[in-house]
Amino acid sequence: MHSSVMPTPRRADGHPSPAAVSTIGLRKSYGDKTVLDGIDLHIPAGSVFALLGPAFNREPK
Repeated sequence: MHSSVMPTPRRADGHPSPAAVSTIGLRKSYGDKTVLDGIDLHIPAGSVFALLGPAFNREPK
């Protein structure tokens, strides 16, 4: 699985930018199907972020 770590944006004073969204160890399941397992996110305020999966453009059944 692809993994990417981006540098955390910093304010002018050198401290990390405040998070708009932050999670550690996020897990999501639908019944017996685990779709997220151990996701850590820190999305700084003012960032544009998208998370797309393989079924993003699939029509509902």
